[in-house]
Amino acid sequence: MSTRKSTTALVLFACLFLGQPTRAQDVSSANSNLAGCKAILTNAQGTFSQGICAGSVYTMLFVGYRLRQDTSFCPPVNVTIEQGIRVLVQYLESQPQNLHENFQGLMLRSFRDAWPCSR
Repeated sequence: MSTRKSTTALVLFACLFLGQPTRAQDVSSANSNLAGCKAILTNAQGTFSQGICAGSVYTMLFVGYRLRQDTSFCPPVNVTIEQGIRVLVQYLESQPQNLHENFQGLMLRSFRDAWPCSR
């Protein structure tokens, strides 16, 4: 293939495939993560959103009592990730008007409501 044909083919490829508009995936809202959290509770096959949910809950439970006093929460010593997910899902489902908000922010609120610290 000549250099000119190769260049033309490359430009066409770039225009056809690289020029396609892509939609940014929303991964920060509760709306985008609720299904993954619910799927964990039903033992559905693993998805990216399940990993986001489980990892976020694990991390939040780990740092909960280490946060500033006005944002901290105190889960039971032996709380499991699944229990955290159950608390979160129940909270999110009870507040559907807030599902567009930040997933971690709503998680923090749900854990503070469920496990306030007695200081």
